[in-house]
Amino acid sequence: MKIGKRILVIAVVVAACGLLAVGCESDEGTTTTAATDAASGAASKAITVDMSEYAYDPVDAIAKAGAVTITTKNVGQLPHELVLAHTDLAPDALPTLPDGSVDEAKIEKAGDAPGEVPESAAGASKTGIIDLPAGRYVMYCNIPGHYAAGMYGTLTVVDSGSGTSAPADTTAPTDTTAPADTTSAAPPAASKPKKISIDMGEFYYRPKNAAAKAGSVTITTKNVGQAPHELVLAHTDLPPGKLPTLPDGSVDEAKIEKQGDAPGEIPETAAGASKTGTIDLPAGRYVMYCNIPGHYAAGMYGVLKTE
Repeated sequence: MKIGKRILVIAVVVAACGLLAVGCESDEGTTTTAATDAASGAASKAITVDMSEYAYDPVDAIAKAGAVTITTKNVGQLPHELVLAHTDLAPDALPTLPDGSVDEAKIEKAGDAPGEVPESAAGASKTGIIDLPAGRYVMYCNIPGHYAAGMYGTLTVVDSGSGTSAPADTTAPTDTTAPADTTSAAPPAASKPKKISIDMGEFYYRPKNAAAKAGSVTITTKNVGQAPHELVLAHTDLPPGKLPTLPDGSVDEAKIEKQGDAPGEIPETAAGASKTGTIDLPAGRYVMYCNIPGHYAAGMYGVLKTE
């Protein structure tokens, strides 16, 4: 949804997409250059946020105050956007209209709407520069139905001299914000737990990248979404989105089981409910996925590493 304040959308065509950038992607005729990721979660003036159904990754971002370059990359199947509200309200408590979308006019009237990175098509990227004083901002997608589905997060902006690190992902969050990727900050082996909690929503796991001690691992799933979900494990080095599939797009569980790579699952859980299971997991890498029809194809997968 368009807020025309202090934002410059950058459209840069870079030949062969090879000039110090991650790459170039096109969105209905617009080509953009991806911003450099912040190193080790430290505050930066250039951040990259992945968008999917219905999640931002990272869910809790951090940047240095000033002119912040935000690159959004749509890794989902539907269009998404990133709108900012300067507020201390919880991400799921913004003022809304009767249809469940955020009341942007009310936020603008309060002077709390610094800008946005506009809607991007699936597979595309866009970059915007927004003037952001130090403070706390809520990121949200206001395409119809997306905010109500839990597509929101936070952006903490610190003074330029601050070395504050990005907020850490937690195993039992209280809202339905989508998963933050913790691959680059996995805990040391000694601190990895034998009990983990995973939130499930449309269509994500939080945390998206989990870690546990090898052995009998107790996994509790909490369905914070609106539809039923499950958590199935595959012991594999394949990328999460590259598991063998059937013609309908669901994972070919029979093939995984035949290879002996199916250690177990936490069964389907209704909206608002939780389930707990204990699964024997030797050290290794496991893909978590939901195989309820349509969910895996919508991007509901993640990684669990055990050591």
